[in-house]
Amino acid sequence: MPFGCLALRDGRTYDSISDVTDKYEFGQVLRAKEFCELCLAKDRQRDKVFFCKKFLKKDGRKVRKAAKNEIMILKLLNHPNILQLIDTFETRKEYFIFQDLATGGDVFDWILDQGNYTERDASNVIRQVLEAVAYLHSLNIVHRNLKGDPPADGRLGREKGEGGGQVEERRGEERRGEERRGEERREERREERRGEERRGEERKP
Repeated sequence: MPFGCLALRDGRTYDSISDVTDKYEFGQVLRAKEFCELCLAKDRQRDKVFFCKKFLKKDGRKVRKAAKNEIMILKLLNHPNILQLIDTFETRKEYFIFQDLATGGDVFDWILDQGNYTERDASNVIRQVLEAVAYLHSLNIVHRNLKGDPPADGRLGREKGEGGGQVEERRGEERRGEERRGEERREERREERRGEERRGEERKP
């Protein structure tokens, strides 16, 4: 039996929580979702920050199924435009999934910051996304959550198995709430930019 692991009566071997905390230092919690908690975690040896999802087994069978399904699918994937699986742990109480951290921000925010977006820019992002989608389809995996604000680096982070097992599910109300908040944030950015343009026009002789 590996050092630091626990064997239960059913014969399964589990990681201990110290296996996780000895390797990773947990940082900022990004948000809590219906099925999991999303946070940052730094690899202590490599001094590199990753993205971590923590699923609590006590939250029910649906949560346990979602975690196991996500781990199963992510282990199949190896593509430069898909956030890579780095590490997984299963303790008696939790599942931990560590992935690459996408730091590019949303495409929409990037466009607003740049002030313009050329056809070449758009085609480059769409090409990366479609290459990732084609790769998923070659493995009979359907994403089913593509939307207008993927990371600006074009990588995908959520996948879903074709057989109906959802990797990352969200209640309709939670999704609509996130979309409303996202649209409000975008409208604020648009208004700020319109204000800047108006002030620029007023300063012209």
